[in-house]
Amino acid sequence: MDRSAPKATPSSNRSAAKAKPQPQAAGLRPDQTEVFDGLLLALLARKRLLVLVGEAGSGRAAVFHQLVEQVGSDGALVLPVAASAGAQVEDLVSAAGDAALPSDNDDRDFDTLIEALEERLDLAGTGLLAVSVLLLLWLSHRLTRPMQDIVSETKRIRHFDLNGRFAVRTRVQEVAELAGAVEAMKGGLRRFGAYVPKALVRDIIVTGDGGELGGETRPLSILFSDIAGFTATSEAMPPQQVLDRLTTYFERMTACIHGHGGTVDKFIGDAIMAFWNAPRPDPDHAEHACLAALGCLSVNRAINDACLAAGMPPMPTRFGLHLGEVVVGNVGSSDRMQYTALGSHVNLASRIEGLNKVYGTSILVTGAVEQAVRGRFLFRPVDLAVPSGLSAPIELFELVGALDPHSAFARPPETHDLCRQWHVAVSLYRGRRWSAALDLLRPLADEPEVAALARLYVARCERLIADPPSDGWDPAEHFKSK
Repeated sequence: MDRSAPKATPSSNRSAAKAKPQPQAAGLRPDQTEVFDGLLLALLARKRLLVLVGEAGSGRAAVFHQLVEQVGSDGALVLPVAASAGAQVEDLVSAAGDAALPSDNDDRDFDTLIEALEERLDLAGTGLLAVSVLLLLWLSHRLTRPMQDIVSETKRIRHFDLNGRFAVRTRVQEVAELAGAVEAMKGGLRRFGAYVPKALVRDIIVTGDGGELGGETRPLSILFSDIAGFTATSEAMPPQQVLDRLTTYFERMTACIHGHGGTVDKFIGDAIMAFWNAPRPDPDHAEHACLAALGCLSVNRAINDACLAAGMPPMPTRFGLHLGEVVVGNVGSSDRMQYTALGSHVNLASRIEGLNKVYGTSILVTGAVEQAVRGRFLFRPVDLAVPSGLSAPIELFELVGALDPHSAFARPPETHDLCRQWHVAVSLYRGRRWSAALDLLRPLADEPEVAALARLYVARCERLIADPPSDGWDPAEHFKSK
């Protein structure tokens, strides 16, 4: 815009305005609309024009003239507007030129202008309100959506669903920090579950209980395992290698125990203690414990094959399983406790595991277990024994397999035949018919599956035949050491 052009005087502006046709009362001419747009920008910029016009009362046309007279020949409207809006007003007024303005004697055109201005302001206000509402809804969505995700994740954590990583996309720092804290809590609980039975941690989170010392009496199926000859085979190995071997072994064994609903209580050197029916009740805990023992034996065979293929010594494992009432709960002190089982039946389960080396068996179970799952598994009677610390004999069986032909632990018909022959031989032995038992036992001593146990009974029969006992003979075997 050329600022060097001479400015027009107010009288010349008024003369030009009177020389042109007057606007109709029904509305504004296009050139007046352009001036109106400029005034609207000024109003929106500082909200000063409507107040100024309103103060003029009945002389609003005069006030309007007074405002417009400030438009010089260069088209600049001198109003207290913001710098950003002032340039737009200046361009609009310059484009309007010498547009006709309302006369001093006719307020109707100016009233029309003001009414149109107010109508446009109402529309502009409504539009701004709508935009503001939409903006608030958008901002609310951007804020509430991450919060809903966080609430959903905390519900998953409450049910101990700790799988996967959690993250939200947000630019709100506080929400991002809250999401990070939830993920850290989730990771901490996941690691905590590696030290404490996961079922117990889940119950603590869901119920809020479980942090007090004490326990309850309930029947448990208790399993002990031990690696035969592990100390001798490991003493020549570097400690790190021993740790690596045990880590792989424990990983696979505990996965099998957990897969059958068991709770791993603790690791004792290379031994594992686990139980069923706690912390969550399990009506079929004896069956699940038997399935776990068979599964662990199968896993152990695969581990041994891998060790031999790698030129490493195998890790043959023996298992002892017993069922009885014990106290299970939190044991220790208020600042350090352990969820475990206590009682004589726990000790007996450990003793049973140790007797495998005497009988050459892999999975020894007590009569209580056999009775609880009778008709579902294949057992071989082993002995009547009085383990160290007990006074009454207990029946011992070897867990051979599952009777369900579709089970992964079903055994072939040959194994069933061997078990039937063995049942007959043991019955003859306990009935003091040692010569007849010997005739059946000697061929069985050549069967790898029962060879060690058959040789043990062959030796017993030969001794009893050579030196017959009195009529009060007790077929139970008494053990003085663990």
